[in-house]
Amino acid sequence: MHAWIGRRNPVLALGANAAGAAALSDQKVLPLSLATEAAQAAVAACRQKGFHISVAVTDQDGLVRALLRDDAAGPHTLDSSVKKAYTAASLGVSTGVLTKILVEHQDATGLRDMNDKILISQR
Repeated sequence: MHAWIGRRNPVLALGANAAGAAALSDQKVLPLSLATEAAQAAVAACRQKGFHISVAVTDQDGLVRALLRDDAAGPHTLDSSVKKAYTAASLGVSTGVLTKILVEHQDATGLRDMNDKILISQR
């Protein structure tokens, strides 16, 4: 059996059967338009508070869907925003909550070293 994943729906060909089709997940995809809208809203909200940031919006697998850097944001903010978004998506918890977990549970510090994409910080 061969499987091709299309832009929206999986397509099975060459000997596919009902049992094989049932095994495929029906994963939802974050539309680019919504990812971009969310990123723009985050930049605008932070700008109003006097912060100049970069923002990364990822899908549920931690893959970047949108990445924006405010005009006055430092270049380092691109990497940190991608890592924070990946961390939250990968571990299923905001990085602020993860920071609190690390403060309260010293035995959880290994979370920081799971891979080089993890970044846990409150902001």
